Amino acid sequence: MGGVNQEGVAGDITVTLRPLSNLDVRVEHPDGKPAPRVRVKCSFSVPGESGGTSTEPTDEQGWTKLLCVATGLTLGFELEEPAPGRVQESHTITSGEPVVLRLDSQVKISGEVVDGEGRPAEGVAIIAGAPGLPLHVFEMRARRAVSGKDGRFEIDLFPGTTRVVAKGGKRGSAVAELTVDAERDPENLRLELGTATAVQVHVTGPDGEAIPQVRVDLGQRRERTSGLTDGEGWVSLPAEAGTCSISLSTLSNNDLYLPEAVTGIRRGGPPVELELVRREDRSVSGIVLHDGKPVAEARVGYWRVGGGWFGTLDGVVTCDGEGKFRLDGLYGRQIRVIAWGPGFAIGRSEIVEVPRRCRIGGIQVPSLPGIDFDARVTDPDGKPVEGFTVEIWGKEQDPPIGMKVKTTADGIFRVPRMPQGEYRIQGRTFAQEMSFGKDFSWTGNEGRPDFQLIPNRR
Repeated sequence: MGGVNQEGVAGDITVTLRPLSNLDVRVEHPDGKPAPRVRVKCSFSVPGESGGTSTEPTDEQGWTKLLCVATGLTLGFELEEPAPGRVQESHTITSGEPVVLRLDSQVKISGEVVDGEGRPAEGVAIIAGAPGLPLHVFEMRARRAVSGKDGRFEIDLFPGTTRVVAKGGKRGSAVAELTVDAERDPENLRLELGTATAVQVHVTGPDGEAIPQVRVDLGQRRERTSGLTDGEGWVSLPAEAGTCSISLSTLSNNDLYLPEAVTGIRRGGPPVELELVRREDRSVSGIVLHDGKPVAEARVGYWRVGGGWFGTLDGVVTCDGEGKFRLDGLYGRQIRVIAWGPGFAIGRSEIVEVPRRCRIGGIQVPSLPGIDFDARVTDPDGKPVEGFTVEIWGKEQDPPIGMKVKTTADGIFRVPRMPQGEYRIQGRTFAQEMSFGKDFSWTGNEGRPDFQLIPNRR
């Protein structure tokens, strides 16, 4: 058998072994002063493989270290957010030579925002960042400012092309691109608010009151952008041609919510009026029954007809000692209430029609008939796996069936009164190193099946 030297050949395979060493990295401000407490992101890409890692924060002199780096390898360097500046550099690693990363200089840009009649626009939110990014990434990384009484603002930007967005509430929005040059004095930026290329949204409460500081999300072509309502409940979001949808993020006041997104919106149209609803004003209540008797402490959730499961198989609320429940803040126009409890696999109500405002009572959630089912989960060596979570999903999605159980010390999981039918039974370890998934037909005559975990490829 042939050997392999440092530039070695073994049969038809050539292996080049590059020596490894630790790489010292320093981060500096534009004036050469150290940038402490900064994490450096490093990435590489070679034929058939790519990846990345991050360093420990830089010390007070701006130094950190990257361990076990192959000489001759080209690495890309950036900084983890939050960071005092920006770095986008590539370096080919040379043994014993440190890498010095210098933060880009920032340029102070001045500008003004005016309304559609050319008057100064106060209190307009300004965000600026690199164009071409997914909108949610742009929002996350953007620099921010707010216009003053004279409509003017200042914002520090990095050299290069920058997209600037002004969100002026009821007054509309504006979008501009500019090239920032560190070698030349920046030009004054003028942003004129308008509604032709924006979607205006007005958020009010149940009594018609304006709701300020609510994040409104606009979705379009799998992209999302967002903005906060002003003191009068208005926000304007720039949009592309075509339809989009409007939804709300969770409010800090958890008593109010928007039951469903508004779809089919186009820019330049009339304002979108979003009237929020009190959670208690869109609710259903009832009782969970097993063989006609109330089930204390049953878990309760719901299924939206045409919209799927809400929440997880752990449920949304728990019944009281008399089997009674109430679900507030419902989403969807038609739902089935679902329950899980001792002695049965799943309970399910008839379809419940849910108007925009309702307090529906008297809903009964009876347990479904079925046959006791048990199975065993083993590891790749055939040993039982204890405490493993198994999910069981009905292949028919409406009416829905879904449940979750754990294995015992002998690897067994048991499902009392599991309805007969077609299922997908699956599970994975916490870090997803191993998993299993199998389609399974249950008639009650199959005996005890075994499900073996399979290592996942990395």
